[in-house]
Amino acid sequence: MLEHMKARTPELWQTWQRLDRLGRDLHTILPSVRLIPIKLDRQVLLVTAPSSAMAARLRQYEPRLVDGLQARGWLVNRVKFRPNTVFMPVPPPPRAKQPVPPRAVESMAALAASGQVTPELRAALEAFVQRQRGYLQEP
Repeated sequence: MLEHMKARTPELWQTWQRLDRLGRDLHTILPSVRLIPIKLDRQVLLVTAPSSAMAARLRQYEPRLVDGLQARGWLVNRVKFRPNTVFMPVPPPPRAKQPVPPRAVESMAALAASGQVTPELRAALEAFVQRQRGYLQEP
């Protein structure tokens, strides 16, 4: 496919090569962040950032990136960051909760039944006990 692109659309091939070199230089300047160059037009470089929060933080590094790219021979006076919404980071797996011991659940049920608590607290305790007993019955 690359050979086809090289033969049929040489300007697209040259643009791809240029952006690839630019991406490698960005990685050299700021290796901790995966930045993907999208477009270089009128000395303004458009780069994707992993998230919108990261794009906001990277604006602080714009002078460093511009200086680094200019030192490598790129005609860049400004860098704009666009959040990458295509490749979203995988959220961490949910933490497994430790089950409430059955003895504690029974103690809460006894407290709710004792009549020594307010009606609001009794309702909350009963809901808690019912929910915890439901967890114990699930396969």
